[in-house]
Amino acid sequence: MKYLEKAISQMPEGSIHVTGNKSRLYTYQYVDGNRVYLGNENEGLKKDLIQKEYLKNFLGEIEKIHEILAVSVKKLQDMKKLPSALERMAPDKRALVTPFKMADAKDPKWSRTNAGKADKSTHPYKTAKGDWVRSKTEVIIADMLFMLGVPYIYECRITIRGKIYEPDFYILNCLTGRVVIWEHLGMMDDPSYLARNSQKIMDYLSAGLIFGKDLIFSTESESDKLRTEVIRKMIDDYCLGYACI
Repeated sequence: MKYLEKAISQMPEGSIHVTGNKSRLYTYQYVDGNRVYLGNENEGLKKDLIQKEYLKNFLGEIEKIHEILAVSVKKLQDMKKLPSALERMAPDKRALVTPFKMADAKDPKWSRTNAGKADKSTHPYKTAKGDWVRSKTEVIIADMLFMLGVPYIYECRITIRGKIYEPDFYILNCLTGRVVIWEHLGMMDDPSYLARNSQKIMDYLSAGLIFGKDLIFSTESESDKLRTEVIRKMIDDYCLGYACI
């Protein structure tokens, strides 16, 4: 904000006003209540005054955002002083509770990769994090997650109802503390591939995973590739935002 305030202070005095109609417009500079007509020879001054108006409006928006953030920070600080749900319970009840634990982004497991273990014949593409993945689209997904600071594990081995799965991306939404499974189905024009993965998705749903909360998936085929903007929106909605609550 100080940078904007300094930039505004260095702009010409006064403000710009435009009057007239569609056929003829008149531009004036107002300084301390006095009006000065700006003709064609004053194009530079017009531009500076318009830029000043924009900067002042932009500064106003930044100040509003700053006020909102200040209130939010204050509320978060006040919330930290409140007793937790577990602390509010009587000691005899508390002893019988299994408390809910949110996933921890600082857990070292989120930094591990499959480097040194991946079969390069089936995983020929390397990501920015260091994983070896199966397709170019998975590189885009992985790199976008990594660059945006979203913790993930590629093909993490998990057990659901006694059955072992290795989802493409096992992701932590740091905002909600919720783990999201992202399956990328990249060969939708292959009937056998489609059948196998459809069954896997059904297994996830049957095990109680909720689509759009615990489970998301993307699809593509040879003729219909997954667009980068779609990947980014999925990350924004499900891996960075509140959509999966």
